[in-house]
Amino acid sequence: MCIISDDGSDESHLRMLRDVVQHDERFVVLEHNDRVGFYHNFERALVACQAFEPSYIALADQDDEWFDDKLERAVSLLEREKASLVSSDVVVISDTGETLSTSFFRRRAPTNRSVFHLTMMNSAIGATVAFDRSLLDVALPFPPAGYRSFHDHWLARCAQTRNGYAFDPQPSMRYVQHLTNTEGFRVAPGCGRDMLRALRSHLQGHVGHYADDLALLERRYAELQLLAARAGDAFPAARALRFHRRCLGGSLTAVAEVFWVWLADHALRRRPRHEGVELRYLLATLAARSAHAHGRDAIAGAT
Repeated sequence: MCIISDDGSDESHLRMLRDVVQHDERFVVLEHNDRVGFYHNFERALVACQAFEPSYIALADQDDEWFDDKLERAVSLLEREKASLVSSDVVVISDTGETLSTSFFRRRAPTNRSVFHLTMMNSAIGATVAFDRSLLDVALPFPPAGYRSFHDHWLARCAQTRNGYAFDPQPSMRYVQHLTNTEGFRVAPGCGRDMLRALRSHLQGHVGHYADDLALLERRYAELQLLAARAGDAFPAARALRFHRRCLGGSLTAVAEVFWVWLADHALRRRPRHEGVELRYLLATLAARSAHAHGRDAIAGAT
């Protein structure tokens, strides 16, 4: 079955949609008067899925071109690996059909082995995702939109607290890139010079506020708290939660851990997993450390 959740389209688009799927019982069109955005629209679709008691659910969006065996391979991998969720590599193409890359993950490795790494950087491309229906017991309802999570990122982390998340290195579709993509294909930055500059600035007392980076860390921490509570404090979520707590505390251990993640990926493995997001974690941790230090100085001055 194909469940289509319309996100508040006007009547002309709804009429076109009805004309395409009319008289085909495999399609169900959910019409909504209000527009909630792609994140909560996926949530509405998944809530509706439960009424049909599916064994497996696959996500589809945008105008990406699935390969004919996409669903067959996804279900086969789910059953073979006994995983809760699978995603795959993709062939990246432009909106004119030009091949931009034969692999999204050619320059970086997927982060499908731990909640810790996946929380730093998502690897689950939503339109490649398929999962066991029981995953919805943990995933629904989605975290509040203010956490700034994406639906695929949340589902993949939920899967890692259950039976795991399997990655298929063989592309399952052509991933279309537009100028207006919310997220898409990027070349991973090296960011080594920026990492060292951030450390030097901190030692010289010139870190600054880095409010956006600190806010990112706080949102990820809030998501992990929710995930750990729903998963019964499963070890993968608990480990990621401890790491983020250390970052928000500005601990030197967290600074060293973030720097080691970068060093291991970029210098030792030479295949990064996080596309430079370690720099944001480092800046946020240093900012938190500076804030705590300023707080101590203010208290000392007051006394």
